[in-house]
Amino acid sequence: QNISPLPAPPTKPSIQHVPPAFEIGRRFYEAIDNLEEGFVLWDPQERFVTFNLYYREMFSEISDILAPGLTFEDFTKARSSTHPRLKSDSAREEWIAERLAEHRSPEPASFEVPHDGVNWYRVRKLRLADNSVIAFHLDVSSRRQTEIALLDSEERFRQSFEAAPIGMTVNTPDGEFLMVN
Repeated sequence: QNISPLPAPPTKPSIQHVPPAFEIGRRFYEAIDNLEEGFVLWDPQERFVTFNLYYREMFSEISDILAPGLTFEDFTKARSSTHPRLKSDSAREEWIAERLAEHRSPEPASFEVPHDGVNWYRVRKLRLADNSVIAFHLDVSSRRQTEIALLDSEERFRQSFEAAPIGMTVNTPDGEFLMVN
């Protein structure tokens, strides 16, 4: 039999295609800045490490304090002071306590939160092996607005159907009654 041998392993490791560390870092930051969702990283001591441009825009009203070392608690307190739905001190304190509990939970989480008077975000949080927290904030406002419009439309239909002065039915294609007024 004529079997060709495997090529001999290189005598020296090849590092000619490994970019320098600063190049990897530059690519990483460029990648996260081009995400179409907010990205943030908190260290194991709950201090701000980094974020992307989308995240900065989301929190533009407090962007002047977004810097490495800012604690999650201080961030949350600053955010509560600009949150349009938090009108009283007790509401702010309760909201801060909820955010801190969510942040400190060891379990991954995914939840939707109102951001301001108009926008909603789906937040996905993951705890990393070193106990850091990474979070992604995806704008789901248009989906939420569509859901609300659908609910409003269904309610208008129900009211019109029930108030119709003539008998009406909604049937399946087989003739089964689904609704009768």
